Amino acid sequence: MADMHWALNLSILRIPLLSILAIGFVILFLIFISGGGKNNNKKKNGGEKS
Repeated sequence: MADMHWALNLSILRIPLLSILAIGFVILFLIFISGGGKNNNKKKNGGEKS
């Protein structure tokens, strides 16, 4: 039973941590795309959009 409780606690703790990391990564990615990254990519890599 103790093992099951540990697994439940780990999964409960893990879900918010993973979602927070995923959201943070997406936000950073969007900032990078909408920021200067878009202009730099267009100038450097012309036909590299796929």
